[in-house]
Amino acid sequence: MNTKRFFIGGAMILLSGSFIITSLWWFYVNSAVRIVTQVKSPDKAHNAILLVINPGAADGYSTALMIEPSDNAISRQIARLSTNRVFVLNDNNGAVPIGAGNAVNVDLQWTSNTSLTVRFPARAEVIKQDGENGGVHINYVAR
Repeated sequence: MNTKRFFIGGAMILLSGSFIITSLWWFYVNSAVRIVTQVKSPDKAHNAILLVINPGAADGYSTALMIEPSDNAISRQIARLSTNRVFVLNDNNGAVPIGAGNAVNVDLQWTSNTSLTVRFPARAEVIKQDGENGGVHINYVAR
């Protein structure tokens, strides 16, 4: 009898702990990473998602771009959790004005079904810049 209570009590503690950890992770992701805008490719097979990331008190806001294969609610939530970002930049300690949602002003334009042009302020600090992702060629233009 005591063994059964022990296992039931242990299971309750594990379930409660899992719920608390999941709730904290959900709160962190929803407060730290926000979708600013998204632009679908002409054939709607790809979705360029611009995110703003606030890592907390240790650092300032960053703006990031992700390319997702489709546009649905699940892929947008996965984009918020994923670290597969093809372009990351910040305001270079105030050298570049920030726009809506504390994001650096970035313009996204699909020039074909598999080609995306990204325009960003020349004085921004570029942290990461990939030229291709998932069959999509990305062209960057500093303005």
